[in-house]
Amino acid sequence: MSSQDAALWPDAMRDAEAFSEKSFFLRAFRGQIVGLALHRNSDLSHDSLSVLARAVEALALEGARVLILCDAEAARLATDALRRFSPQITPCALGAWSAPAEALGAHGALQELWRGLRRLLVLDLEQGAPAGDYFARLGRFVGALRLKRLLLCDADATLPGAVGDVGFVNLGRLEQMAEEPGARQPLLRAIHAMLCGGVDAVSLCCVADIEAELFTYQGHGVFFSPRHYCQVRALGINDYAEVERLVRRGEREGYLMPRPMSHLLALFTDGVGAFVAGRNLAGVAGLLCEPYADQGAAEVISIYALTRYKGEGIGGRLLTQLAEQGRAAGLRALFASTQSSGVLAFFQRNGFVEVPTDALPAAKWRDYDPQRRKSAHCVWMDLDAPGGE
Repeated sequence: MSSQDAALWPDAMRDAEAFSEKSFFLRAFRGQIVGLALHRNSDLSHDSLSVLARAVEALALEGARVLILCDAEAARLATDALRRFSPQITPCALGAWSAPAEALGAHGALQELWRGLRRLLVLDLEQGAPAGDYFARLGRFVGALRLKRLLLCDADATLPGAVGDVGFVNLGRLEQMAEEPGARQPLLRAIHAMLCGGVDAVSLCCVADIEAELFTYQGHGVFFSPRHYCQVRALGINDYAEVERLVRRGEREGYLMPRPMSHLLALFTDGVGAFVAGRNLAGVAGLLCEPYADQGAAEVISIYALTRYKGEGIGGRLLTQLAEQGRAAGLRALFASTQSSGVLAFFQRNGFVEVPTDALPAAKWRDYDPQRRKSAHCVWMDLDAPGGE
């Protein structure tokens, strides 16, 4: 970063790297209600419950409200664990829910629930319910509350038919899975009821992985959403701090070359982000236009997707959005250079063709390391040609 860049750059943005991932995500939960669902098959061991208590305590102390929805056995064990492991938020409120979920609004029960939910509330959903009714009641209850997000904890946080190593399931695929025979139908039907009731996202994960799912980019388990889990859009000023953290992470991991602050500012101005569940940044890419304005071209810069989402098509979606953005701006071409044969193949899969280095604008190579130029793979896309995958 040049001294001029440093002088222009706000302290808060330069200090973004100082925030841990956990601190960043905790800030995002401030003032929100975080829903957790536990049942007798959730792995309620001593070690797992200590992880649960640590996560709940961190959320509550940050200013989130935590609503834990349990069957009878899980309610008892979770309450005991929270009293043992989370002394800063005890005594833990333990309640029972005997009214049907449909009565939440009609009988003032929602207001009663809100008054009881200060920092932490554990509800036993099996109170007064038929045996084995937990998942059906959970689905109706969470759908009636219209929580933004719920973590449903299960000892087996995998599902056949989920896409990718972590797993993403949209509503259409979930409807198919819920009709297929299998022991997990009550759980799947409950998730379906939640999404149809207005819940934005449900994460199926192990209790031991709650912190990773809530407080890290990596995440764990299976992610359910009523729509495509990833939306690509132009970046706004509220995204900038998170974008900088993501780019610096890519640099540390070796996926991105360190870039000057001027490139980061260009990314903010002409960049796009891939957002999971409408808010979690999963990938970024940008266009550097100014040095090549007289040639009607732009360089693709800082394209990066988090490891959790690799193989899910996020990179291709980012490039498609950049191409659309370039066409709208009247550009005739996009180009990029890389030292990686894997990245070269990625660009080629998405409509770029390899070209010699001298096919790129001369401004690209100004002050560029001659040795690196010799080993660079260069790619080009004419914007009047069809895009990639």
